[in-house]
Amino acid sequence: MTFAGLCRMAARQAWQGWRAGEFGVLLAALFVAVLALAGVGSIAQRTTDALAEQSRRLVGGDAAFSSDSGNVEPAAAHARSLGLRLYRSVELSSMVGRRDGVPQLGTLKALAGDAPLLGVYRVRTTRGIEQLARPAAGTLWLGSSGARRLQATLGETLVVGGRALRLAGIVVEEPDRPLNGVELGPRVILPLAEVEAGGLLGPGTRASWRIAVAGAPAAIKAWVRQREADPAPGARVETGDDISPQLRNALDRARRFLSVSLVLTAALAAVAIGMAARQHAERHRQVAATFRALGAQQRDIAGLYVGTLAILGGIAILAALLSALALQQLAGAWIARELGTALPPATAWPLLQGALVGAWILLTFALPPLLALRRVSALAVLRQDLRTPSPPA
Repeated sequence: MTFAGLCRMAARQAWQGWRAGEFGVLLAALFVAVLALAGVGSIAQRTTDALAEQSRRLVGGDAAFSSDSGNVEPAAAHARSLGLRLYRSVELSSMVGRRDGVPQLGTLKALAGDAPLLGVYRVRTTRGIEQLARPAAGTLWLGSSGARRLQATLGETLVVGGRALRLAGIVVEEPDRPLNGVELGPRVILPLAEVEAGGLLGPGTRASWRIAVAGAPAAIKAWVRQREADPAPGARVETGDDISPQLRNALDRARRFLSVSLVLTAALAAVAIGMAARQHAERHRQVAATFRALGAQQRDIAGLYVGTLAILGGIAILAALLSALALQQLAGAWIARELGTALPPATAWPLLQGALVGAWILLTFALPPLLALRRVSALAVLRQDLRTPSPPA
């Protein structure tokens, strides 16, 4: 039998089997297994990537080094030697107020370099909400609660540590601010050059110097190892894993639970597929015997049932992958609303993994009973007691 003829017969048998409902259990089990693996895998990956990205944004980069002594230049020099992007920031306290108002003790955050490395500041300016990297020279930004406390308006001049700066924006979103950040006073973001020019970093000033870096993963690991190997009093290293260990532990537990659930789903689907394939092979014993009596070779019968299984299995896997795409889009939109952040796009790996596992289940549990039909004797047409040889273990 030619290959084209075998394909036509396989397609015809697949269509007839579909209409008769012979493959209902097999295809339903395969569909559920692939949908669970691909759909849940995509959702879990997108959620994990979103939380990891959010953690990195809270750090201000891939990693950060902070010191209360101000000795951050060795860390900065090492980062430059590794080709990492970096920015420096300093946080300190100072008096902030309007020219005609009562000054209040506020927190200054001075930025220098490519700030921020991840994300942007969303700032309300006279032109509306804008996405900006840092304040321009001679200007500052205020946190929203600080602006209310000072009753400050955009464009007016504020006095910070004796230095007059123009209020250019109200911060709506600060990407690298810790989750537990609480504004006990006005929070001011301004260029580091303005703080240095105002003499606010003189001897005895209590401040926290910080360096955030971003770049290649290998270089980041080398930089973090060097910083951890050379500890200094009042210094600490931060990565995305350090921001919220409770959240990461909960995520790891959820991932393990999902993994066990998916394995059990795949195992149950495999058992159902194997049982359905055996029942189908038993029903087609007479058909295979008739083919043998008409002169069909073993390879023809094997090709016929392999082709039928490939056609129906391919359709079921494709339908499951399309359903998984729709599922992860709907679930992703809901999770994004709950988390308050956009999820990164799905990658092809969970879909490919689901398709490969589905194909493996078919080959392992459905194919052997069908291949055993090629060994049916032609005498089985006349003798019902000639059973189909069992597939090899």
